[in-house]
Amino acid sequence: MTAIINGVKTDAGIIAVDEKVERGDCTTVTGNELVSALELAELAGRSTGFVTTTRVTHATPAATYAKSPERNWEDISDMPAAAVASGCEDIASQLVSFEKRLTQRFPESEKINGIEVMMGGGRRHFLPESEGGDRTDKRNLIQAWQQQYPEGQYIEDQAGFDALEPAKTAQLLALFNRSHMQYEADRITNKQGEPSLSEMTAKAIEVLDNNPEGFFLLVEGGRIDHAHHAGNAFNALNDTIELSRAVETALDKVNTDETLIMVTADHSHGFTMAGYPKR
Repeated sequence: MTAIINGVKTDAGIIAVDEKVERGDCTTVTGNELVSALELAELAGRSTGFVTTTRVTHATPAATYAKSPERNWEDISDMPAAAVASGCEDIASQLVSFEKRLTQRFPESEKINGIEVMMGGGRRHFLPESEGGDRTDKRNLIQAWQQQYPEGQYIEDQAGFDALEPAKTAQLLALFNRSHMQYEADRITNKQGEPSLSEMTAKAIEVLDNNPEGFFLLVEGGRIDHAHHAGNAFNALNDTIELSRAVETALDKVNTDETLIMVTADHSHGFTMAGYPKR
């Protein structure tokens, strides 16, 4: 995803930085940061957003906003003490500080206003241990985001999603699960409820389309890959069908004369029955 969204091939396991960076060593990051398509859209005054069925801190969405020498540093509890001591910032924290960091890199820009739409799972990476999260620094990043964007809306269930009014939504942070969202076939098992990928796509476009300058949106059906890893053909195919619905939704929601829609895999994955299956 780093290659697709930043236009530069790099090493495995690192996020939006070039091959000069040594994996796991944050002292090598400075000066080797890449510029993502989402960041270019921010600099051009367009609205930006991403929708995923994985954690919002997972590698694919993270490549749009974070710079990290380790894809697994999703929150501070995932980081070695040496990395924390040397000033590394975890990926969840980087999402909250995105506008500040981009402005520091491009101080001449007057159009940066932060990511408008962020939807997916991964709530545990934004909450301290005392509140059921994983963070060991006692920070509540959801509250930090709300303080930074007082007009923004935070939601974490189907009821909040259904009540959302896109025309009145300036910024949206939605964390529908502690970890990854459910497979499409299993969404009903989440008592709080989770919207489908196609539903999130529709709502994201409705929010982003408030900006007459246009928008950039990444939509990821990220659990297709997870089902492949698990040797689970049903969920792999079922989530692929839902991704297809999301593409159809996007096509219905935009004017294709002025909107570029690209559909690809951030990495292809052959479905094989070779060692992972439980039976």
